Amino acid sequence: MRKDFDLSVQGSLKLSELSSDKVGKVYEFKARVESIYQTSGPTVFDLYDGTSRVRSVAFNNGQRAYPKINDGNFVKVDARIKDRNNSLELEIINAKILDDSDKALVMSKIDSRIEKKIAPALNDFLIESDVLNRLKPRFIEAARMIKRAVSMARPIILRHHFDCDGYSAAIAIERAVLPMIEKVHKSSNLNWKYYRRAPSNRPFYGYDDVTKDLGLMINDMRGSNLVESLIVIVDNGSTEEDLLAIKKAKIYGCQIIVVDHHFPGEIKDGFVAVDPFVDVHINPYLAGGDSNLCAGMLSTELSRFISGDNDSVNYLAGLAGVGDRVSGNEFDSYLKISEELGYSKEFLAKLAEVIDFESSSLRNFESRGYVDDLMGADKNVQERLVGLISEEIENRKKNRMKNLIHFVNVDELSDRVIAKIDLKSTTNIGFPSMGKSTGMLFDYLKENYDKPVFVVGYSDTLLVLRMSDKVRFNLNTMISELAMKYDYASIEGGGHEHAGSVKFISKMRPVILDEIFGYFKNAELN
Repeated sequence: MRKDFDLSVQGSLKLSELSSDKVGKVYEFKARVESIYQTSGPTVFDLYDGTSRVRSVAFNNGQRAYPKINDGNFVKVDARIKDRNNSLELEIINAKILDDSDKALVMSKIDSRIEKKIAPALNDFLIESDVLNRLKPRFIEAARMIKRAVSMARPIILRHHFDCDGYSAAIAIERAVLPMIEKVHKSSNLNWKYYRRAPSNRPFYGYDDVTKDLGLMINDMRGSNLVESLIVIVDNGSTEEDLLAIKKAKIYGCQIIVVDHHFPGEIKDGFVAVDPFVDVHINPYLAGGDSNLCAGMLSTELSRFISGDNDSVNYLAGLAGVGDRVSGNEFDSYLKISEELGYSKEFLAKLAEVIDFESSSLRNFESRGYVDDLMGADKNVQERLVGLISEEIENRKKNRMKNLIHFVNVDELSDRVIAKIDLKSTTNIGFPSMGKSTGMLFDYLKENYDKPVFVVGYSDTLLVLRMSDKVRFNLNTMISELAMKYDYASIEGGGHEHAGSVKFISKMRPVILDEIFGYFKNAELN
């Protein structure tokens, strides 16, 4: 130990009270040892006192320091505050295990501090909504679980669909979580250790998604003494297609929160198929609502419950609604908030398309810094990106529309229009996607026909479906019926009632197309 430092103890501190003006000074701390690992130099003790978790080092010539202290022990340490690569840590000078009476007191303080820290930052919503009010207990519980995970150093994996709604939902939560991690751990560097965001290019949490998540989680746990992750699934997670992946995550002890607006299947006594396997499930269908209260709106509200009001988050609800083409009173209210924050509906529409365009290139990459810019961390950069990319998008859409209009096959009936197009053989560009192309054709036909419209865009093994709101139809029910009827065809898919996709083996394409046209011709109109 160097002799030129003042070793006198200045007093006792909470770990959250570490600050740059105290660097070099020695204080007393009482905390629980969360983990211990030996490096080639110091022994590293992660200390936690209910306010913060701080890396603390003790030197013993490369040997294990304080060998009688183990994980889970409650200790009193005298330690110097240090600045290490712009992160605050402690250098332990003296340490001892607390006796039973002091241990009980510290345990009580930690429990009390945790309960205080995980209380929701807010308890009301940005807008008036009966559905949101009925879901409020779920928002409170999800906020508490996320805040507890941050406080207890449980890594968070945020999974989201890779469209505008999914990105809006994910970034809303991300902007609440990352500052909390930095505050708890006294380090911005640990954002990468305790938080990871991963886009999913399928409209459900897939088996390959969970396998990647668990593979990384298990490696991290073995190398860094971390605990099982909290997986937050947004704009996915509610359907039976998500069930296998969710069950696999639960085998490994993960906690799971789902924030979704897709039709969750049959509701029995207020529960759906995924509910026994998730810790919190926020979905408007569970409270008498529908998909018009989209994931970005729900996650914006959850973000506020986690960390309070934030204009860089609040506008995302309107963006998500524009991007997901929702309607209703809730959307109108969120759009008004976005406009008050300087985001016109016209700009949001362009931004939503840019996000979808960029997601086709980013795919499974997190790209945290770039996505943050695109979502408005720097509004000047955001506006320049939208201006640049929107021009390319418009050129591609114009060329795509020429393909679509020329090759579409339209069957006009007395009370409806049914259209189909082979998307595989009529395009050679990556954007617009099959889903986007089908949506563009749907919009074009709606403008040109004064009757309900049904559209099918297809490739060898995939159909993308769009239909008018004036139709009494649930695409998910149709897919379930087809899967039962043709149990040898590997039929799967889903989405919203009037928009989604169906997968199958290529041999079955003619049969599935005929079946779907039969559904469309017989669908009841409102």
